[in-house]
Amino acid sequence: MADRILTDRVIENIKKYSNGREIAAYGYIPAVNQQLEEAGYEIKTFFTSNRDLLSKENINCIEYQYMKGKCNLYYIVIPLFLDDGGTTQRRILEQYGFKEIQDYIFIPDTVTIKKCIGNYQDINGNTVDGNFDKNVSVIIHGKDNHIIIEPNIIFKGRITIELLGNNNHIKIGKNCIFESINEVCLKSDNNLIDIGNKCVFRGNRIGAFNDSYLKISDGCDFGIGTKFTIHAYSKILFGIDCMISWNVVFQTGDGHSLFDVITKENINSSNKFRDSEGFLYTIILQEHVWVGRDAMIFSGGGKKVEIGSGSVIGARSFVKRSFPNNCSIAGIPAKIIRRNVAWSRKNHSENIEDCMGYVRLTEENID
Repeated sequence: MADRILTDRVIENIKKYSNGREIAAYGYIPAVNQQLEEAGYEIKTFFTSNRDLLSKENINCIEYQYMKGKCNLYYIVIPLFLDDGGTTQRRILEQYGFKEIQDYIFIPDTVTIKKCIGNYQDINGNTVDGNFDKNVSVIIHGKDNHIIIEPNIIFKGRITIELLGNNNHIKIGKNCIFESINEVCLKSDNNLIDIGNKCVFRGNRIGAFNDSYLKISDGCDFGIGTKFTIHAYSKILFGIDCMISWNVVFQTGDGHSLFDVITKENINSSNKFRDSEGFLYTIILQEHVWVGRDAMIFSGGGKKVEIGSGSVIGARSFVKRSFPNNCSIAGIPAKIIRRNVAWSRKNHSENIEDCMGYVRLTEENID
């Protein structure tokens, strides 16, 4: 990590704004101090609230309150974000008369936020709107990323949201529940994750690459171990009230290019496969679809996979094409096992009314 900490941005700002002031640090990270020294900036003064550091005789550590009113004497570098993404550090320095960039600068481009009350914003245009103070970690490495966490979300387990690119957007709707350990990792740019209200997640992982879109409508429920792999230029859409069992895999794209040796053409991820919206791969589950455990729903080769409302996908099935509404699908590859079925969340129900209105005859295949 040390070779990434000090960036050209930091050096340029020190050169531009220090104006002969002593370069001091708010916090103590030896690797950063060494890199600053190699860049020609020796740190002699360290401001801190850490009692252990203050008691060490070989380090010139001073209580952080002594920074107050000293912006004419020091240009402050901050080598580490606190858990709130630097909000407290910024507040203290602003109260002490320091202005960001002009009088102080954060060294890391990566910010980890473990507490947010209301909203967070940084100089890279990243924002987080919402309230959380436990079981949530937001890690941002990039610019112009935006996260909205709406009210009344229950974090029974942990969730880590990691954004490793620019212009990514995540919205988590009201009254969602997160159990066990969940991960959302957006590995490039321009991804959109839109989660509706009253959804339940139980140890799930969402991984998305650039220019992808995941829409989860209200009331969807995901079992333990279900994973989403959304390759570049892909979308996955869930209608309301979908129920997904354990260890289900949703994957768009193969992740690697395949070529025809004779024609030399790309046969699975060429731009010629893109639809009118620019997507290469699409998976759509319409409303009230039930997916059994260990199933895989896969869209590759520029194909769209769409499952009609009210349908059921059997356990350990491999689904790679579209199917109509109100049918039972199973097998490797999956095929229609039975038409004109309806399902209810209520176990051992004797009343078809428990199927919540999704009682229809199967129409023709939508493929």
